[in-house]
Amino acid sequence: MKYKEITQTTEYKNDNNQCTIVASSVAFNIDYKKVHKFYMANGRKKNRGLLPYHTEKLIRKLAKLEGFKVTTFKPRFIAGNIRKWVAVDGKSAEILLTISKHLTPNNQSLFLPKGNYIMGVSGHVIGIKNGIVHDWTSGGKHRAKVLYKIEKIGKKVKRQTFPDAYDDWMNFKF
Repeated sequence: MKYKEITQTTEYKNDNNQCTIVASSVAFNIDYKKVHKFYMANGRKKNRGLLPYHTEKLIRKLAKLEGFKVTTFKPRFIAGNIRKWVAVDGKSAEILLTISKHLTPNNQSLFLPKGNYIMGVSGHVIGIKNGIVHDWTSGGKHRAKVLYKIEKIGKKVKRQTFPDAYDDWMNFKF
């Protein structure tokens, strides 16, 4: 969803400190109301933001349910002012980019490859879709501390409901 559409929903108007929900809706391209319901069902309290650990945990959980892959990138400083944004998931040594400036919502379109990202800055996260910032910080100079690259893999996980489990149990053969 787009930021302007999100700001018109009643869930957005009746809640505060929901940057993670907005960023997730934008980056995953999922309806804001559905994402809001997911976060509330997974421990987020109304008018309360999430700590970075919980933010990453719930982003990954949402990605798994909706058929997305999340790769976490953090800056690693090398010679002088040069920064390499390196995958920190432990599975790959992927380098997203190498730049000599701080990455911000204002300059990210110059450096990031096209795609969907959630950018973590101090105390806030921002949804980015193909170089366009969908947040009130658009044009801001907040320094990025972490980037979550969101990629669709198409393997949406179906939650098993009680009737499904019951049918499986009744069809079990000894």
